[in-house]
Amino acid sequence: MVDLTDHSDRLWPPLPSAMNAAHAIEAEAVVVEHILGWLQAIALLLHGAITVVSSTSFGVMYGSS
Repeated sequence: MVDLTDHSDRLWPPLPSAMNAAHAIEAEAVVVEHILGWLQAIALLLHGAITVVSSTSFGVMYGSS
């Protein structure tokens, strides 16, 4: 006779339900958006610093004030 009992609770690692998977994907998306926000802020700061340094060195090189 074939055993038809559900042994899915004994699987390792346990299989995530669709709801848990959706929450995990959503949480991962939030983390990725947070990291991208920080990278964008760092890029803007670097861009501003490079602009200030290049305009200052341009003024020093060509005698502008």
